[in-house]
Amino acid sequence: MTRQKAAVLYVCLLVVLIPFAIFPGLDEFALLPRLALFLGLTLVFAICVIKLPGEDRRIPSGMLLALLSFWAIAALSPLWAGNPFRSVYDLAKHIPAWVAFVLLARTFPIAGLPIVVTCHATAGLAVSLIGIAEFTGISPFDIPSTGRPSATFAFRNLAAAYLATGIPIAALCGLVTPTRWQRVLGLAAVCTMLLFLAYTRARASWFGLLAGSCLALTMWLWNQYRFQSRIRIRPPLPAVLAIAATVALAFVPDQLAEQHTQRFDEKKESLTATIASISSPGGDRGRFAMWLGTLDMIADAPVLGVGLGNWEYIYPPYDRSAQIYASSSPHRPHNDILWIWSELGTIGLVAYLFLLYTVYTRCLRPAAPKSTANIVGLACIASTTAFLGIGMFSFPFERVPPELNLWLAISFVFALPEQSDSGRRYRLPDLLLPALLALALVTTIRHIQFDSRYIRAHIEFRKKNYEEAAKWAAEALQYGTFDHQAWLVLGDGAYHRGDWKTSVKHYNTLLDYHPLFANGHNGLGLAAYGEGTMNEAITHYERAIEIVPRHFPAIYNKGLAFEALGEVDSAVTYYRKSYNPNYPKPYVNLGALYNSIGMVDSAISVYESAALKAYLPAIEAFYNLGNLYLEQKEFAKGGDSFLTFMNRWGHQDSVWEAAKSGVAQAYSGFGVQLESRGSIDSAFASYQKAIEFNPPEHLNWFNLGNIFREKAKHKDAIEAYTRALEIEDQHVDSYNNLGMTYRDVGDDDKALQIYRRAMEVDPENAILNFNLGQVLLVLGRHSEGDKALARFRDRWTGDPALVHFHLGNALAQANRLEEARTKYRAFLQAWEREDELRRSAERILKSIRPPTQ
Repeated sequence: MTRQKAAVLYVCLLVVLIPFAIFPGLDEFALLPRLALFLGLTLVFAICVIKLPGEDRRIPSGMLLALLSFWAIAALSPLWAGNPFRSVYDLAKHIPAWVAFVLLARTFPIAGLPIVVTCHATAGLAVSLIGIAEFTGISPFDIPSTGRPSATFAFRNLAAAYLATGIPIAALCGLVTPTRWQRVLGLAAVCTMLLFLAYTRARASWFGLLAGSCLALTMWLWNQYRFQSRIRIRPPLPAVLAIAATVALAFVPDQLAEQHTQRFDEKKESLTATIASISSPGGDRGRFAMWLGTLDMIADAPVLGVGLGNWEYIYPPYDRSAQIYASSSPHRPHNDILWIWSELGTIGLVAYLFLLYTVYTRCLRPAAPKSTANIVGLACIASTTAFLGIGMFSFPFERVPPELNLWLAISFVFALPEQSDSGRRYRLPDLLLPALLALALVTTIRHIQFDSRYIRAHIEFRKKNYEEAAKWAAEALQYGTFDHQAWLVLGDGAYHRGDWKTSVKHYNTLLDYHPLFANGHNGLGLAAYGEGTMNEAITHYERAIEIVPRHFPAIYNKGLAFEALGEVDSAVTYYRKSYNPNYPKPYVNLGALYNSIGMVDSAISVYESAALKAYLPAIEAFYNLGNLYLEQKEFAKGGDSFLTFMNRWGHQDSVWEAAKSGVAQAYSGFGVQLESRGSIDSAFASYQKAIEFNPPEHLNWFNLGNIFREKAKHKDAIEAYTRALEIEDQHVDSYNNLGMTYRDVGDDDKALQIYRRAMEVDPENAILNFNLGQVLLVLGRHSEGDKALARFRDRWTGDPALVHFHLGNALAQANRLEEARTKYRAFLQAWEREDELRRSAERILKSIRPPTQ
């Protein structure tokens, strides 16, 4: 095999394998596997270039100087970067593409272009069909994604960047290949890639491809003019029909089965809405403010920048509350030019622009309009311009597939015959490139080892399994701090197990890597709070808020510290400041604080704000609100609140069980209210629901027994009271009502047994003594009955007149009528109210008068 054959095979493997290289077991499952594959294949190819025979072109000095200048500033930037480790592993992301260009510019045969672009078009077609299937809801694949349609690219914007930079290369399959089937493949690939690109709703990629296409068209027209060629545009009818079908299908609405937080926002639900969103308010998604902050950063480090990969670590003070929150912060400015300028300084930007200048001047060399050189040059212009256009609003510079497309297109141009080149040419030492690739590959492998463990830490952390998360984070960090937040996971793990000193150690290590990471300062505040040093905690929280003014957790935690210090007014102030529709947790504490100081209405109000009006309701608020409603005897609202809590809590722990009990209390209380209003059937249904939610609660069975007794369903009432007593054998009212039910059915002996058991529980209970005395009198055991009634009289704490009424009832039932008449008369003499009780006593007295009266 020769170098030239190895070069063709190498490129074919790259374009076919890279778009499909994903590994879901990693945090960066769509980046790191591709980077490792790219590095591995390029390392093998670099060795082949050294070992295999074949022709070897030399790279023009201007291009090599431009590339080396850019390499040099990027490679030296760790020397002045705040986080040099980040600079090193970010450099590893770019090395394979740069080395691939150097090797291909020397060895790639232009005769191999047709097979390479055929492979590229095939891969683009396959990727696009997967993405279109996702969009239309018929995909048989379950490929992980954070925003569909994304095919094998994890996120739709990343897929779009590959498509926009790859479409010009796929178009070469229809323009420079010798066979009809290859040209048909090229047309099919371009159309499906365009359709998938439309479905991604990625405006930056649309802009990039449009800019690249317009520039390429302009240069084609200029070339026609320079060579005085007659312009003829006669596209084949199949091509016209295919493009027309693509445009029509682009307006089809999506049928995405999964809903993602980053699927489509309301401004991108359709193709026309996406186009309109470009000029709509907020259409920039905060990018303009982020760019202004980046320009301020550049002004503070204009010459050398802040170091490759260090924009994320330096940017927070420049954010001005534009993009950074406690839960998220940007990793790059979504503008490759500003990104390079801020990290590599003006020197790095000039080197990058010089590199682009060299590429464009190479592409614009005069060539016959129909020549391969002209067609390849225009495709390179389109792909390079698309890459730059996307980079004005996104970050293709960081991702393997679009960067591969860029350097492949440039390599094709530099692989063209170089009749017009002149002057001395240079090449790099043979062993330098394999050495760079090997170092980058080792770094990437360690990054993969880190990621395979860190993703488990991240999953457990999201589940709030802090100990398990900390274990995986510790394993991940053995391979290097590829993500500083692994130290945050460790710190939080120590914090949640109460190991304050260890948590402080981990948070401080985190801040060594990222001094401006507000969550690290917030963590130190939490550790100080745990140790009880509230003033120190407040100092750390203030530092977090200084870096990120909208750090709502730190503001909330500051409120907690003030509450712990007893400064209620300050606590209320910071709870209110920390509230956000996306972060309603402070209102849960604010409600509890209001409730503790007796401001119940205010507590209910803030709970309703947190639970009902927030974008992400605080689930705990539903629980607290349920308890407050129970205290206020608003049982319907309380039950609804508890049910909402149970439906959203997600796991059946002790709190969920308490909420379930709260639902039962709400039904029970509501049943009592209904019963008091005379709605017996509704009360009965409510008591049954209470038992359904909390069968072991004796009061629910007691209430149900009362309904049965009122409905004269004595057997059911006896069963309900008996069930209540099986659960709680000290409940006197259940004994009392059970005894009365036995009396209702004429079983006075059983009633006597029940009352005697009740007396063992509460012998001083006046009503029990009355009922016991009454049944004893009915059974003819007057001596015992009189003693029980005497105890009733002595222990009665109500209106004394009622003693006469109750004793009259007992004596009347025992047929001791003269004594009964005496008691009723005493009652009527003492009872001054004209009510149903007086009328009842009068009726009874009239009915038991002696016949002579």
